[in-house]
Amino acid sequence: MTNEVSLGPAPEGDQDLLVSQRRYRKMRIAAVLSVSIVAIVPLLIMTGVNAYQYQQALRTEVTGPLVRFAANGKQSLESFLSERLSALAMVVRERSYEELRDSRQLNRVLVNLRQAFGGFVDLGVIDEQGVQVSYAGPYELEGRSYSDYNWFHEVGVRGLYVSDVFM
Repeated sequence: MTNEVSLGPAPEGDQDLLVSQRRYRKMRIAAVLSVSIVAIVPLLIMTGVNAYQYQQALRTEVTGPLVRFAANGKQSLESFLSERLSALAMVVRERSYEELRDSRQLNRVLVNLRQAFGGFVDLGVIDEQGVQVSYAGPYELEGRSYSDYNWFHEVGVRGLYVSDVFM
């Protein structure tokens, strides 16, 4: 029993066996890869679709209440301003310009508006030159000129202008 090592060419039968084993190994790898790809690609596609749908649903769930909250706030603010504008329009219709120029009369009007509606801090009468001719409230604004302010010019154009809080 001697061990022989052959360095020469492999016999014909062994060569066919090696080629056959390599071919089957390649076929097996190709089959495993094909089955894996066929199984994994749809999973990846579904994962992407589900992630997108989840993001959309989450965005809707988060933004929906915020949009409703903002719309309700806007509606409340518009209602509040509309009510105050109606009250001021009534004062202008019911009182003459001369009455409103009198600071005592204007102060009575302000007290009545505060009692009836709330939300009024002060009340002033501004003439067509932009000078505050009468004022009722906590600040010293009588005699002040607003002729250079944009909102004063908007009132001249529109007849009415609602601005931010103004000091």
